[in-house]
Amino acid sequence: MEFNIGLLIPLLLSLNSAFALSDTAHYTQQRYTDENGLPQNTVRAIAPDKAGFLWLATEDGLVRFDGGSRFRHFNKSDLGISSSGVSYIYANAAHSKLFAVTDGRQVIGIDNGNAGLLSDTIAAAALFGRPLKNASQRAYMITGLPDLRMNHTVIKRCLLPVKPHAAFLITSDSVYYQEGQRPLYGLSFPHNNFQRFFVLGGQLYYMMPSGQIQGFYREEVKAMTLTGDILQHAARNGARAMALYWNPAAEEVFIYLEQACYILERLPDGRLNTRLVVRDVDFERNQIISVYYDAVHARVFLGSLSNGLYVFTRRQFSVAGSGSVADSGSYTWDKDQQALCKFNSRGRLLRKWKCRASISDISHMQLETPDRLWVGTDNGLYCLELSSGRIDTVRGLEGVPIRSVSISFPGRVWITTYDDGIFLYRNNRLTAFPLDRQKCLLSSHYIIEDNRGYCWIATNKGLFQAAQGDLLAYADKRQRYIYYYRYAKERGFQGNEFNGSCQPYTLQRDSSNISLPSLDGLVCFSPAKVTPELPGKAMFIDQASLNGKPVAYRDTLLLPHAFQQLKLHVSVPYFGDPYNLQLTYTLSEGEEDTLWLPLGSDHSLSFSTLASGSHRLRIRMINGFGKNNYTEKVVLFMVRQAYYETTWFHLLIALMLVAGTALYTRLRTYRIQQQKQALESKVFARTGQLESALASLTLSEKKLRRQARIQERLIASITHDIKTPMKYLMMLSANMSWKENEQPAPEMMARSAKAIYDASYRMYYLIENLIRYIKTHVKNGSAVMEEIDLQELVEEKIDIFNSIAAAQSTTIINKVQPDLPCYTNFQLLAVVIHNLLDNAVKNTRDGTIEVYASVYGGKITIYIEDSGTGLPPELLDWIRRHDAGNSKQEEAVSPVQSGMGLVIVMELLDMVNGRLIAENKPYAGARIGIELDAN
Repeated sequence: MEFNIGLLIPLLLSLNSAFALSDTAHYTQQRYTDENGLPQNTVRAIAPDKAGFLWLATEDGLVRFDGGSRFRHFNKSDLGISSSGVSYIYANAAHSKLFAVTDGRQVIGIDNGNAGLLSDTIAAAALFGRPLKNASQRAYMITGLPDLRMNHTVIKRCLLPVKPHAAFLITSDSVYYQEGQRPLYGLSFPHNNFQRFFVLGGQLYYMMPSGQIQGFYREEVKAMTLTGDILQHAARNGARAMALYWNPAAEEVFIYLEQACYILERLPDGRLNTRLVVRDVDFERNQIISVYYDAVHARVFLGSLSNGLYVFTRRQFSVAGSGSVADSGSYTWDKDQQALCKFNSRGRLLRKWKCRASISDISHMQLETPDRLWVGTDNGLYCLELSSGRIDTVRGLEGVPIRSVSISFPGRVWITTYDDGIFLYRNNRLTAFPLDRQKCLLSSHYIIEDNRGYCWIATNKGLFQAAQGDLLAYADKRQRYIYYYRYAKERGFQGNEFNGSCQPYTLQRDSSNISLPSLDGLVCFSPAKVTPELPGKAMFIDQASLNGKPVAYRDTLLLPHAFQQLKLHVSVPYFGDPYNLQLTYTLSEGEEDTLWLPLGSDHSLSFSTLASGSHRLRIRMINGFGKNNYTEKVVLFMVRQAYYETTWFHLLIALMLVAGTALYTRLRTYRIQQQKQALESKVFARTGQLESALASLTLSEKKLRRQARIQERLIASITHDIKTPMKYLMMLSANMSWKENEQPAPEMMARSAKAIYDASYRMYYLIENLIRYIKTHVKNGSAVMEEIDLQELVEEKIDIFNSIAAAQSTTIINKVQPDLPCYTNFQLLAVVIHNLLDNAVKNTRDGTIEVYASVYGGKITIYIEDSGTGLPPELLDWIRRHDAGNSKQEEAVSPVQSGMGLVIVMELLDMVNGRLIAENKPYAGARIGIELDAN
């Protein structure tokens, strides 16, 4: 788009007239009747309390006005009064509490936003320092002007309270000042209207029909000088009479003159100043009978006899009926297709920068320094370095339509967007600010900094104000939230939609006056004169109901278990825009991750169910700008336990469980015993059968194991003991078949035949031994013991192995003594000696083998000692462990693997109660002993 500097001319021309209008009293008006909050339309009196609530006296009870459209009604059913009509409201002497008097002369006390009937009227009045009536003088107490009751009462004396137990007593011709029942001074003052007396600042005054005001100073009456706005009224000196409105509860006096209302202020020098509070309002036609003025927020409340309540709020803004950008050096910047152009004051092109294709549809340009230009487009924000032509893209805003760029000083760039909110670019970091609760800030037009530390943000839904310090603290992560204050058209705009499609977007005649473009003209204001109506710090929970029935509210509420509904109502005296009242609540304890939920427009909270135990409700109201500027109310809920959650119920259940368990256990035990007896009978019957079968199976198993063991031993023995003779026969056969054509020598033939005979003979005895071993097991492993001739048995076995030993140059010597006692099984011992001699012969070459025996301690030990290679250590260890009773088969080295049939030997020795002793001799050979019973 292109910007036209000519657009500034009409704006500048209208600037002075716009600010001139800001001094004129313009008000927005609201009216409340029985259709939008009031119980009925007569408002007799208006009074504020210290909490900030506004109290209204009506013919249908006392009404508390919280602001907006929030009213609370106290009537006959709520207070227990005899008549709902409230005559007037007055304050105690210190103006710290309010009281309302009903048509039935009952007194209602007002405190902390609540109202309640006081028990004794006279005692209550005396307690708070203001008598309702002087019984001895029969005086009428004036409680405000105009007083409609005086029109129907014959009055001779009046009381105007001043301080505790002190008042002015006025008759038709005199004025007295008394404390208690004793007059202190008095003076003559004839008059004909009691409704022209009023008290202001503890001083008694009287307004003459001409408008002249007389002041009473002990025994002297002085004519008071009026100053201020009323002097500018055209009818000031005319025949039109002034009307007097006195609000003692608010300590305010008003003068009404021809549709203009002025508040009367007592100056320190004693003069009376008048200030216009509202004009163009016809009090007579609208039947205005009560007035209250909130000076802080420039708001007037008018109570009518039959038209309800009027509220007039002074407007703080006034309204006076996109082109190129000019910088501080009188240069003009414009865009020509994809080029950025710089012109001098005469329109001459000085320089052109070619932009990248993405820089199109420029919406705003702003110089930060003479060498740095910020360019906002519909696709993002760019920074142009003029001297070098370098263009940088601001990361985080790619594709974001930029509305405006505002730079109060270098390094701080405020950015507004269309549909993406507001941003701050500072220290090369982009910060996105949180939105307001209705997200009006999504479409922001521009941000303006004033000289009071605030930022003004124009949007399509009003003008927002935020503290600059809050925004910077949020950007620095020193603050968690930002309070935005919204100004809507009720504050003086023609409409809430501002214009964001022009540049410049603001006119500032000086640092104190600002004009902003809107769709309905320039909105003009002075930030120093605009006072945000921030919420006060008063927040009350004044209504509570449980299951639809009212309950007394306390900071700790005891609740029954499984209640249906708990409802709390939060009251805040706030008469500004309800949008700026931010109330949130949470049931969480923490701060960092706490979820704060907004209260509804009716400021009520409702809970349907809560678990038993304690719950902490926190209600928070943001008071305005600044960090941690909030008021928090904490309510503790104590929800009673259900009967099934109590300790006694748990104990009862535990006892019932124990008793039930015991009973069940007993019944179960009895049934089990019955089943056990029946089962035992069956088991006993079946046990006999099983035992018989088991015995048969055990016997069969033993037989199977013995047969398997016989097979294993047989295979091992055949493999081990036949191998050596067969090998020897193979050697002989090989020697005899060396030369097929040669005839062997006779001696050679004889030796070979002899060797074959010996080997065959040895094999024969081996097989015979195996047959004996097998027969022994076939006979169920029983061995018949007998006395044997040991020397003969040894000699027999030596004869078997002599030929084989001779072939290995080995000599076998029998050193067994004759007639040695030996009582054992002949066949088994023969097999054992045969196997041991066979192993000794196989492991001995060029040596000797000796067999001898010794008797000691009833035992006979037969030794077979050779000079061969000895026994391997693993085999010796196996023999020792077998002798120690550990004959398991998982040893690393077995006898079969070492070339000895020791498994057969061991098993046969076990059958004859013998044992095997083995050791290696120190130099060479081994010694194996067979230990048997001698007898």
